[in-house]
Amino acid sequence: MVNPLREYELEAPAREIVEGEQTEETKQRYEITNLESLNWAFRQIANAQAELKKNQALADAEFDRIKRWKEDESKSHLNTVEFFQHLIAEYHTKELAENPKKKTISTPYGKSKSTTSKAQPDKADEEQLIKFAEENKLPFVEKVTTKTLQWGELKKTLKVVEKDGEQIVVDENGQVVSGAKVKPQTTTFKVEI
Repeated sequence: MVNPLREYELEAPAREIVEGEQTEETKQRYEITNLESLNWAFRQIANAQAELKKNQALADAEFDRIKRWKEDESKSHLNTVEFFQHLIAEYHTKELAENPKKKTISTPYGKSKSTTSKAQPDKADEEQLIKFAEENKLPFVEKVTTKTLQWGELKKTLKVVEKDGEQIVVDENGQVVSGAKVKPQTTTFKVEI
């Protein structure tokens, strides 16, 4: 059995010659004049719609088959990319430990770029943060129908400090901020080919 999609591709040149564009002359050849010709037109539409559904089902099956093929073929390549990106990140981490200024490593085939974000305050419990801001008369609580914390504005006034070997979040007066936690410093790597 020949795949209908393949058959379509093989017959395309011949079909273009036969089908062509319908001119006004050919459109006027078909005229509905009574119930029989109206019924015939309805059958033509029903047949055409059935063919459209069949074509759509075939296309959907082909799309699914091609999608599965792509996923199967891509698995090993995606794993390879992930594996080597991990190795590159490990290597770059070692290089950064030896030379903190080596944020980009470049070769003729690509670059490894590192981005380091400093430790910063992060929301742990918004209710406690609202309470903290209200008790300290900070202007970072909006009162609409419910209290809303302007975290972005409050965060600008906070900093991370080390106390007894542990990082904590404090306000500008050095007071510990309940409801905030330390988002640790992170380094991310981006590989460009």
